[in-house]
Amino acid sequence: MQTTASQVPTPRRRKAPKIELNGGAALGLVPFALSHLADLEPAPVLRRSLRLFAMAYHRGGPALSLVWGGEVVACVGLVIEGLQARAWAFLSAPLCRRTRQSLFRAFARALPRLKRHYGLDSILVEAHPDHAPSREGLERLGFRFDGLGPRCPQLGERLLRYVYR
Repeated sequence: MQTTASQVPTPRRRKAPKIELNGGAALGLVPFALSHLADLEPAPVLRRSLRLFAMAYHRGGPALSLVWGGEVVACVGLVIEGLQARAWAFLSAPLCRRTRQSLFRAFARALPRLKRHYGLDSILVEAHPDHAPSREGLERLGFRFDGLGPRCPQLGERLLRYVYR
């Protein structure tokens, strides 16, 4: 049976799933958009990296934004390259400690499932050497230090590379 473009059914939009955080607040997941990065309030040391990331971003894998109380509080995603993926995440600075801990638990549960679902051997991520919360958070998620990344031509600095196997 042949159909024309006007006969193709349009997909139904699914309602964004809600995740209950401690205290009963709902966290909504929505598809990532570059404009969401403007809503975040990253630590000052990461602001320049955030701008460079936004300029160079390309869709290479799944990406989501997390909305809490009507505001974007985090943007996360993977850029898949064969059997390896590069993870990225930007969290809003004003997140309270309890919410941040809930997010880290959700990320920790999702990592093994993402590896299986996409058939990945490893997930790489880089952290700014001057941002201790990033490094500590990655280690809590199961990432292990893997050396220095290549020198960034725009910033002239080398980020720390972590791997999740």
